[in-house]
Amino acid sequence: MPVLTSYSDGSRPKVLITGATGYVGQWVLRTVLDRGYDARVVVRSEGRTGGLKKLFSSPGDENKLEFVVVEDFTNAGALDEAVVDVDGIIHVATALPREEETPDETLRITIEAAEGVLKSALKHGNKLKRVVFTSSIATVITNQTEPRVFSEEDWNEMTMAKLDAGDRDFLTVYFASKILAERAVLDFGKKHKDEITWDVAVLNPGFVYGPTLKPVSAATDLPSTAAIWMGAILSHSASPIAESLDNGFVDVRDLGEAHVRCLEKEEAGGERILTISSSYTWNEWFDIIRKVAPSVMGTEKAAAFVKGFPQPSEKVKPRVTYDPSKCDRILGIKYRTKEEMVKGVLEQGVREGWL
Repeated sequence: MPVLTSYSDGSRPKVLITGATGYVGQWVLRTVLDRGYDARVVVRSEGRTGGLKKLFSSPGDENKLEFVVVEDFTNAGALDEAVVDVDGIIHVATALPREEETPDETLRITIEAAEGVLKSALKHGNKLKRVVFTSSIATVITNQTEPRVFSEEDWNEMTMAKLDAGDRDFLTVYFASKILAERAVLDFGKKHKDEITWDVAVLNPGFVYGPTLKPVSAATDLPSTAAIWMGAILSHSASPIAESLDNGFVDVRDLGEAHVRCLEKEEAGGERILTISSSYTWNEWFDIIRKVAPSVMGTEKAAAFVKGFPQPSEKVKPRVTYDPSKCDRILGIKYRTKEEMVKGVLEQGVREGWL
């Protein structure tokens, strides 16, 4: 039986979404509305509602969309009112580091922000059925010199060992914050299972690429991981960040779908689920663009666009791959291919004039 169902009086299930102003969150919101659910969106200020109202102005969206302003959801009880009368929560947002914070304060605040949603739900989630928490592949994988297949059974213990040894560099703290927040969310659900009528599901996406829902005027205006991908393409070389990590990717549109299916599939309760289309090497992206670009941009423009790209080399297989069986079994998503992702990005660039 689906977790979300329509009510006998004809009313629609309502989903609370945090982080809906961001790259992933906008596609989550789009999918929620397209599925026919109502959405209550948490924003940090009233001024942030305007952009979303403009973006989600299709006929019918207005009647399914409401906003609640929460300036700092790391404060205790900040989401108490927001969780009332919602059927599902999708928690995409993460706490924003502040310049004055020490690394240990960042870790603490990240955990408190993740738990804060659940504490509010524990007290006031009167109709709540499920909370979906957006985590990261960073909680799963470790750097590898030999081929390895990762699954949901794996945790990034290497990062935790570095943290325990006193390492506080940026990547260690960033990865550790993801790990500690995810563990806190899963542990909260287990600890309070006898007190709640809802449960928790966690998604662990890889690098998120694909078109943005919000139009941009230049490639440099792309957000988040979309900027990493396009930056590497336009510079004709993989970025230092992308080169330093073992890579798996998911199309942002598929990730939006995965969040909503996590609300709908009863079997997702209590699970952490890898949402990764496939592994990749950067040379694959360049090869795919050479094939796809002419049909999107025209032969002449495409030739100029790919000029200077690294030439095809011997096939290099990714060191890291992922076991997709749990996602297949529970969510049943048919992921977009690399070619479809590339086509979506190039079409956006041509349509908006920045390619």
